[in-house]
Amino acid sequence: MDSEIQLHVIQQPLWGHLSLMDPVAMTTPASAQLDVIVEAESEAEAEAEQQVPVGQLLRFNMADVRRIRVHYVNSRHSGGIESLADVFSLRAYDGNFSSVATLEIKVAINPVNDEPPRVRLLGRFSVPLGEARVLTPHLFAVSDHDVPRDVLQIRFTEFPRLGQLRVHWRHGEEYTIRLQSSPITEAYLGMLNIFYVQNASALALLPGGGDGTELMSASRVLAVDEFAVSVSDGRHSVLRRAQILIRPANLIAPRLRVDQRADGWLTLDGVPWRRLDHPGPGGLIVEDDDTPEDDLILTLIEAPRLGRIERLPRIDPSVSPLR
Repeated sequence: MDSEIQLHVIQQPLWGHLSLMDPVAMTTPASAQLDVIVEAESEAEAEAEQQVPVGQLLRFNMADVRRIRVHYVNSRHSGGIESLADVFSLRAYDGNFSSVATLEIKVAINPVNDEPPRVRLLGRFSVPLGEARVLTPHLFAVSDHDVPRDVLQIRFTEFPRLGQLRVHWRHGEEYTIRLQSSPITEAYLGMLNIFYVQNASALALLPGGGDGTELMSASRVLAVDEFAVSVSDGRHSVLRRAQILIRPANLIAPRLRVDQRADGWLTLDGVPWRRLDHPGPGGLIVEDDDTPEDDLILTLIEAPRLGRIERLPRIDPSVSPLR
């Protein structure tokens, strides 16, 4: 009888698993209806079963096959993990004897568009008054994890009020992005730059605007602009928004010095490390009258010979970062 012939999975598939499913409700795993892993006959089998994910078959009978209840599930196909083929093997048992040969079954996996585009858009960045900033890959990047990759179309759906979004092609063509503009294909991002160009005169339309001097005295942020972008792969659309902090024009150079108390030495008093900007003798002092600290960039010109400079996450200064 078919119910007495057991098929044991000798080699599990790499990119999925075998599961019992109701032929009527194909989307409901049988693991929610019955225990698909039968009682182990030995300690070795019990140990192997403990390592198998819930719902993954170790064995089934021929009656399940004829009732079309045994299915291969391509369960590992997200996060950039895709495959076009898989393989698993079976051996048959009738209670007394096993089949001489092990049957290897190959699975062809047809790729589908099931992964939404990955869109990175920095939620907030700054631009000096009247200047421009290119949307570098650090600020804006898109990718697709389907195999094969889908063609991604980039369309700006909401536009800034205090500036413009412009495209500069490497061959020299330039244009302003508008609502009726054609979408930008991801493949072209390496051949063009997208700029946010701030319009200083637009601040005159804001309350208390004028030339921005009134707002400048009260805050280092003159105004906040924003835009939205949609990225589509033909099936999924991902929407992202960004705010642009408009800051005073950068007219003053930063000042860098060391606290000259104790002759400017950075002293390690029985500790293996010390912050460069620690308050006190030898501490690094960076000042800029028209640029916030988060926008200042320190460049290491010469590395120390007997130690190293590390950029550490924000931590309790009393806790050593060294392990």
